[in-house]
Amino acid sequence: MVRERPWENAARQGDYILERLKPCLESDHVGDIGGLGLMVGIELVEDKATKKKFDPSKRVGAEVVSQMRRNGILIREFSDRIGLGPPLIATSEDVDRVMNVLIPLLQSVKAG
Repeated sequence: MVRERPWENAARQGDYILERLKPCLESDHVGDIGGLGLMVGIELVEDKATKKKFDPSKRVGAEVVSQMRRNGILIREFSDRIGLGPPLIATSEDVDRVMNVLIPLLQSVKAG
């Protein structure tokens, strides 16, 4: 652990994830993105201007998680938030694989 310093990789890759996700903030249904290291949260909202949450019965976050799983990527859903938590040793290539699936999904979230 001391020699490989995985916490430094986590900080670098976490910054890279946040940078890759920035364009998603232009989506009508991504309210906020934040994180620390490799723990990243993405807030999904029905109305970005008011930050109104989706009706839980629509299961918007669950659908994003389901689509990710179909692509072999595990993420977590907390009602109106999506949570990423890759391993501390994740590489830029690992991050790119996740982002190449996640970003189009986030940009395609619809209110109805």
